[in-house]
Amino acid sequence: MEVKPDAPFTNPRVTPFVQCPGCKRLIECDASLCPYCREEIDPKYAAISRLVVVYQTAAVSSANTIKTAEVGAGIVFVVSFIGFWLGPGLIIANLLTPILSIAAVGLWFYRFRFRLQDPEYAKARNAMRNSLWLWLVLMAVQILSLLYVFKVR
Repeated sequence: MEVKPDAPFTNPRVTPFVQCPGCKRLIECDASLCPYCREEIDPKYAAISRLVVVYQTAAVSSANTIKTAEVGAGIVFVVSFIGFWLGPGLIIANLLTPILSIAAVGLWFYRFRFRLQDPEYAKARNAMRNSLWLWLVLMAVQILSLLYVFKVR
């Protein structure tokens, strides 16, 4: 079986688990008793917990995948700066990167709009907010550069 990396516009693969109500550790979905603290797991609780764990894990995983694109922000900025001298075509072509990144972050906020009281989810949400600001500022700089190049030439 071939394992493919997550993409910013797809749902990541997530293995469902249940969080024990007693010790908060992740356990197998079909467990009726926590192997760590011996807490009994109610089937109704297990069904809800499984959904929450999958949602939370998918949100964090997807945010981490999108966040890896931030390395490209520096490259896009440098190429846009070079495009300042070489012509507007390079800056225009480079606008695609922030547009796609902003779309990926926007899709993340749409897909994972239900807030959870989990610190990892809150951290991922904050990272997505920061990523959105990074790409918006970079796109604004690119547009201003483009306007300046068209005005000067």
